[in-house]
Amino acid sequence: MSAPPKAASNTWAPSLDQLIVATFGLLGLRLGARPIGDNSAFTHLRTGIDMVRRGVVPAIPRRDPYSFTAFHHAWTVQSWLAEFAIGWVNRLGGHGAVIAAAAVAMGGLAWLVATMARTGRPLTTAVAAFAALAVGLPYWSPRPLLVGLLCLAATILIVGDRRSPWLLVPVVWIWVNAHGSFPLGLAWVGATCVGAWIDRRGDHDHNDAPPWPYLGWFVIGLVAACVNPLGPRLLTFAFSAFGKSEVFRSVIEWQSVNFQSAEGVVCLAGLAIAFVVLTRRRLPWRLALPVLGFVVLGLYAQRNMAPLGVVLAPVLASALRRSDGAAPSSEVAAVNRIFAAVLAAAATVFVVGGVVGPPLALADYPVKSIRWLERNDRFGPAHRVATRDTVGNYLELRRGARGDVFFDDRVDMFPVKVSNAYRAMISGGDPGVRALTTWNIDTVLWSTPSPFVDRLRVDGRWTVEFRQPGWVVLTRNSGQK
Repeated sequence: MSAPPKAASNTWAPSLDQLIVATFGLLGLRLGARPIGDNSAFTHLRTGIDMVRRGVVPAIPRRDPYSFTAFHHAWTVQSWLAEFAIGWVNRLGGHGAVIAAAAVAMGGLAWLVATMARTGRPLTTAVAAFAALAVGLPYWSPRPLLVGLLCLAATILIVGDRRSPWLLVPVVWIWVNAHGSFPLGLAWVGATCVGAWIDRRGDHDHNDAPPWPYLGWFVIGLVAACVNPLGPRLLTFAFSAFGKSEVFRSVIEWQSVNFQSAEGVVCLAGLAIAFVVLTRRRLPWRLALPVLGFVVLGLYAQRNMAPLGVVLAPVLASALRRSDGAAPSSEVAAVNRIFAAVLAAAATVFVVGGVVGPPLALADYPVKSIRWLERNDRFGPAHRVATRDTVGNYLELRRGARGDVFFDDRVDMFPVKVSNAYRAMISGGDPGVRALTTWNIDTVLWSTPSPFVDRLRVDGRWTVEFRQPGWVVLTRNSGQK
């Protein structure tokens, strides 16, 4: 799984193979340097800002400070480490520094995936890297998920290159404290061990022993990860969320991939290329078994496509790898050095552009409507506002811990009755309308067109007060319940 050896040379000159890897890294950096528009990223950023404001030692919230429907409800902040780090980045350099950090993380991850996909030949490296990134990159976002993907890549490299197994301990500690996807790492190591065991039993000439010690050290890393401000609950929380499986099925990222969307088309292209490459030859089970498992996970929920892309990269490289050719001639080396300089310059421009440009992408958010609500004191103690979940995340970033939010995308935290009420609002059913009375909501900010807005428009208790393209504000008539 190691990159192929480089030809000896007295003067450094990148090979075309390396430049292709760097180009993919530049692509990831460019995508990461965009203004932040992901609604979940808004809440992660706000939580980090609030933690840093309370002192050097992470002041991790144990109860929800943002909503009035779950105010002071128990909340396990699974990504506290990543949020605390990004909170400090924001404190030192503002939102522009946060974008720069996201760009570096996303660019580094793309470079790492492309590096694992190196075959020693430019064309096949490009094919393998493109397929792996096409599968996963459409589902990357500036969230703690990036840390989880980096930890997955580090785990694959440590095991694949047979590096010291104790290196998994710090990787797993960071992973557990930064993102809840760490069970995927355990699943990958376990599947690799079982696959290697099958290979060894089926091929007496196979001398590569199953990497069982790495599985043991991964478990040791999980035990060590219990030493954190929140304790063992970071390990058990992922399993407690299974009790809300019905709620999770209504979340887009937990649904199957829509292969008719733009992201789905790119992902499908990557899967098709990977299928063609991997079926050209018989793969050992130590490579095939983890891929099969992650394909199943990816088809079950689109959020698992991002780790599938990371897992695919070294397997595609193994299927296409050949030894490096001769070192480039002096003329080619000079051109390659110029190309490398251009890539470095472009990376600098992208990062600087992300820092000095608009920090937030708010075209899909009802900013004008929220300003109207603020001017008319609708977020004051005498009023409660119901909004879409994505708007709830934006309100948390904009207004902080004031209990203004009806619902956001933290479905693992909200009581099931709140999640069910929100789903009923989406459908425009009677339970959704009754929920407005249950929580004393007198203002609704909602997207249009929608069944919920249509229902309120024909209800004599509600009046449209403000409009903007795609959004409407309705208020309850005085004295109506």
